[in-house]
Amino acid sequence: MKIISAVKWVTQPKSACWLLAACAFFLIAGAGLRPLSLPDEGRYIGIAWEMLNSGNWLVPTLDGMPFFHKPPLFYWITASAFKLFGASVWAGRLASTLSAIMAMLAIHWFVRKHKDIKTANLSAAILTTQPLFFGAAQFANLDMLVAAMLTLSVVCAADASIAIDQNRSYKKSLAAAYVFAAFGVLAKGLIGFLLPAIILFLWLTLRKKIGIFIHLFSLPLAGLFLLIAAPWFLAMQWKFPEFTDYFFVYQHFKRFTETGFNNQLPFWFYIPVLLLLTLPWSLWSIVLIKRYRSWRENDTNDLCMLMLLWILIVILFFSIPRSKLVGYILPVLAPFAFLLADSIKQRLPTSTQATTEVWLGISIVTGMIFCISIVAFMTWHKQAQFNHSALQDEHGFNRDSQIVMLDQYQYDLPFYLQSRTTPWVVSNWEDPTITKNDNWRKELLDAGRFSAKIKNENLISAEELIVRLCAHRENTYWIWADHNAPNRFSLLTDAELAFSNDRNSLWKLQPGKSTLSVICGEKPSSGLRQK
Repeated sequence: MKIISAVKWVTQPKSACWLLAACAFFLIAGAGLRPLSLPDEGRYIGIAWEMLNSGNWLVPTLDGMPFFHKPPLFYWITASAFKLFGASVWAGRLASTLSAIMAMLAIHWFVRKHKDIKTANLSAAILTTQPLFFGAAQFANLDMLVAAMLTLSVVCAADASIAIDQNRSYKKSLAAAYVFAAFGVLAKGLIGFLLPAIILFLWLTLRKKIGIFIHLFSLPLAGLFLLIAAPWFLAMQWKFPEFTDYFFVYQHFKRFTETGFNNQLPFWFYIPVLLLLTLPWSLWSIVLIKRYRSWRENDTNDLCMLMLLWILIVILFFSIPRSKLVGYILPVLAPFAFLLADSIKQRLPTSTQATTEVWLGISIVTGMIFCISIVAFMTWHKQAQFNHSALQDEHGFNRDSQIVMLDQYQYDLPFYLQSRTTPWVVSNWEDPTITKNDNWRKELLDAGRFSAKIKNENLISAEELIVRLCAHRENTYWIWADHNAPNRFSLLTDAELAFSNDRNSLWKLQPGKSTLSVICGEKPSSGLRQK
């Protein structure tokens, strides 16, 4: 059967290079087909777009204000991709796709070195065709980048540990572990080195080789780690005295231990997520459980113990906080792929196991279909997209024109319009309940605490907007609001509709040629009152 021949090809040592190339292509192909998802993709790509436009590669900004929810590595990579390849959705997702490819190559390298190439090939194929892994590879946020750095840190540190135990050279692997841990800190924060350290410590402790863990500490490499990871944090603390309290105390510890944030879910949430979003591969867990009973005390058992601890620690760590996001468990997918591959491979050698090969082939094909279906579904259901060239040609849009958002913040609008300005966001910023809700208003206010000047410039009231429009009637403004805005706000009565999707519209407003010229003679608030 052709499906058995395909499975045999996947597991052949000589197929490794072609298989890895095919996996990489599968992960990156189609990354630019669907529109950005809000809020996450719009937020992170929008911040990278601001970084490129402002020329300030040190301070991430949201609507022009310092934004310290996360460190800057994702923004640096994405802004660089924009500079090299242009402002496209594909370039915006490049950090995630490259991270996924690195994680896939890392697990293949480690398994090939410490197990065998057949298991390594299977691990790569299983990992690549897991829907959760594939989807995250084509999703522009920090999760895949963090997962890749954790994966690289763990496998390099584990490789160094094994080399130390066998009296082999280990310094290159250990140095790589420190470097990737530093990048992990720049990607997410303290978990960049904390989780790999916990995983390695428990693994070596259970193997009664704690001395190896102590041996992993190197003062010169610790210096290298700090040289990579520390400068940005020190620079931010020097420039913004509140940075340490906000980034470490609030974003790390309070978000981890307190309630009141979005996505509050039960402790067991990640178990069904892992089983459902790795279908069809999670069905092979039955084979994994059966094999557990026959493990022996050998090197394979050591690797399986590492992978199990890796999965358990990550799931337990992210199950503690009430606020949970699916992407947090991406680091477990690589070890999960290995455990499945190792168990499946044990059933393949004999000709009597042809049934296993058939089901393995079906699983690979089904996994690919699931992955492709995700992209196809989201592409088919996409909303109408902004077209900068069309707006420029048909409505005279200028990239330096001022954008105004009425009582909402569309994260991706400046990116899609390729705007060089930061929008004015109109809302009731004096509302005391804003700080109690984990949403876009709170994000903007949190960013504004680090720059009162820019906050006062960009976060304005309805009355302030009318004052500004009336003071500069010669300018053209682009107003973003929901479809019903003209029924509520008289300033849009005769504004030119330039773009519309399922929810919102973009109007071209020229104060000197609209009803606003009449409004400017009245009270400032009258332009935004209900009709």
